[in-house]
Amino acid sequence: MTKTHSELTRAGLKRAKARGVWIGRPPALKYPQRTLIARAISAGTLTVREAAKMFNIGETTVRRYVKESRKEPT
Repeated sequence: MTKTHSELTRAGLKRAKARGVWIGRPPALKYPQRTLIARAISAGTLTVREAAKMFNIGETTVRRYVKESRKEPT
């Protein structure tokens, strides 16, 4: 039986995930930059808009980084 293109793709993605390969779009910023932004905004030394302009990313992305940082244990 011949497998369809979508079946082969799904099988390949499953194998890649099993190996620990990142599937999807890479993050806009590395972890140290994200924590720097989150701390500065939480401390009130930087606004969301300023951080977004500084790192050339969207304001929604900055808000998501701040929200994620609040979930992480320190």
